[in-house]
Amino acid sequence: MAGPGSVKLANSSATSLKVSWSKVSGATGYEIYRATSQSGSYTKAATVSLLTFTDKSLKSGKTYYYKIKTIQKTTDKTYKSSYSGIGKATTKVDYYIGNKNSGILHLIKNNYGVFRRIITH
Repeated sequence: MAGPGSVKLANSSATSLKVSWSKVSGATGYEIYRATSQSGSYTKAATVSLLTFTDKSLKSGKTYYYKIKTIQKTTDKTYKSSYSGIGKATTKVDYYIGNKNSGILHLIKNNYGVFRRIITH
């Protein structure tokens, strides 16, 4: 059974990434694997039947790597492909903290992607 080829990633937010891939003929599902380094240990993030998966509860500003296996279930057996190519993406940075005139500058991103500036002393 063939794998899904390349993995596409979209940066959804500071804590989530959208993973997508092309349909494989005969596939009944897909296993999505995630790691925090390209050559690191991959763990299964989900098993889905759709062509997209949104991985939630990730860390802000961190890079993640994904690869996928195709699943084909028959009445008496389950077949899995080898891994797809590896996709890579980094979550958005939610905030930045730095020093500004003896205070602390907080740049906090709102729901519209706009940073709001707050200085505390």
